Amino acid sequence: MAARGGALATDFDALAECPGTTVKRHRTGDVALVAAADAPFGVALYRKRFWYPTRSDRLRGVLRTTWLAPSRVEREAKNLERLAAWELQPALFLAYGERRRRGFLLDSFLCTRALEARPIDELLRQERDATRREALLESLARFVARLHARGFVDRDLHLRNFLATSGNEIAKIDSPFGAVVARWRRAATQRRERDELELELAAATNEAERSRFARAFAAATAAS
Repeated sequence: MAARGGALATDFDALAECPGTTVKRHRTGDVALVAAADAPFGVALYRKRFWYPTRSDRLRGVLRTTWLAPSRVEREAKNLERLAAWELQPALFLAYGERRRRGFLLDSFLCTRALEARPIDELLRQERDATRREALLESLARFVARLHARGFVDRDLHLRNFLATSGNEIAKIDSPFGAVVARWRRAATQRRERDELELELAAATNEAERSRFARAFAAATAAS
């Protein structure tokens, strides 16, 4: 087993199975919110887990490049550390671990600090104050501009994967496929990411607010 995040990270079961409230469940994975009183690190956290219990599950995992390759949780952990090191967002990563047999991934987990924030798509659906919506969109535009200026290609740049605090501090979660890409390779992909994000914004808000995001992004890019 490989694990990181302090001495407690050597105990796979204590972290992978810490009790919490399940907020999302799939056949071979789940996400749980763990209260600070129950969390091994003494802070409220989200514990994400992926497992491959059957032979067919493990073979499907091979198609997702889990065999003799970095797992989803390892890649996501490294990207969370990268975004924090760039000072784009708070340090959320706590620990990850995995179990393998002959290179096949059997089980894995990722623990991240629970941030007092909400998904941006949810905030946009509920916020009625135009000034606060504008501030939120501008914060998101600046975050994406700084992320792309670093050469990062996320491949999962969706509104549901951005969190915003009450002060409009932005954090990006769910980036297991993100990577820093050479300049000559990244421009088209980053443009496609922004186009898709703007389409989501247009659906969640309106064309005027989508345009406000685009203008804020252009201004932030020019200033960087």
